[in-house]
Amino acid sequence: MSHPDADTAIGRLFDAASELPKTERSAWLDERCEDAEQRRRVEELLTRLENSSLEATPETIGDYRILAVIGRGGMGMVYLAEQTHPRRRVAIKLLRPDLFSTRYAYRFECEAELLGKLQHRGIARIYEFSREDEGQGGSAFIVMEYVEGRSLTAFANAQGASLDQRLELLEQLATAVHHAHLRGVVHRDLKPANVLVTGEGEVKVID
Repeated sequence: MSHPDADTAIGRLFDAASELPKTERSAWLDERCEDAEQRRRVEELLTRLENSSLEATPETIGDYRILAVIGRGGMGMVYLAEQTHPRRRVAIKLLRPDLFSTRYAYRFECEAELLGKLQHRGIARIYEFSREDEGQGGSAFIVMEYVEGRSLTAFANAQGASLDQRLELLEQLATAVHHAHLRGVVHRDLKPANVLVTGEGEVKVID
């Protein structure tokens, strides 16, 4: 039986490695894995992720019609979907089926609970969390505000943003993060990819 701290370390390595290009993962793991066993377990999770990514995109998830894949990460897929009532586009984070009965499912549910309590214009809103147990299987997903924009760095570079403009974006981000901190929520993976900027220059933390 593995130690909880060891599982946490492996989970963090896996989450970070899953967002890297495949060509960069080996060198990255060389630098960060403590031993061969830890690396083996991380690579096993990465292989499962790749296999799950080959699955066909579902037509629906719950009452939502799936329009496109907009992201994938260590815990699952993110889809652009359409809600009928009210009619709007949303983002759906679907937990990987093979993680449903693990500690990741609990972490996933906690994420939904915590984010659901945050009400700030700089944080993507949570609309719904759903979990369905089906014998040995099951499914869980989070429905959240769909933010159409670019990552923080991509937006700043594309706009040729001045120092003052970049500082204004940073101020928006800091205000949103401060709102979360005041409510006991600490973001442990804050990075440009998890921060989008709309065409109007509005910063949104999405993950």
